Amino acid sequence: MQCSRFLLRGQRVLVMLVLAIGVWGAPAPASARSEALRWSHPSPSTVRGFRVYWGTQAGRYSHNVDAGLPARDPAGNFVYQLNVPASGTIFIAVSAYDSAGRESALSNSQARSAAPAPVGGPAPGVQAPAPAPAGALGRPGKPQLLSD
Repeated sequence: MQCSRFLLRGQRVLVMLVLAIGVWGAPAPASARSEALRWSHPSPSTVRGFRVYWGTQAGRYSHNVDAGLPARDPAGNFVYQLNVPASGTIFIAVSAYDSAGRESALSNSQARSAAPAPVGGPAPGVQAPAPAPAGALGRPGKPQLLSD
């Protein structure tokens, strides 16, 4: 009887020790930020969806996400919230794809930093770029990322 009581107490201590190590040894959750993206497309009726590419080096996109057909703002631009790591600068580009799975060339690239954006919008006289022309060889036209 004494032996079984000792074993039960030992098992409880072991379970508590394993739980404590699991809590202390678990990696901290990675913090993230959300980047609000906005883009236009020259012929949105031909598009089945969009793919958002991003990475930590200009022109090198190590991650991508299928954004599908995101919501549109009152001006008709597509809007999407992209979750990325909380620190550092990232570079973003967007492509369009059609119902046959053909993908357009990448849009212009934008750098986004973890630092807060200045209040007040773009400088006076700065306008959003014109939409990109439709793609060649039957591919959907290239999207155009817009600045906020």
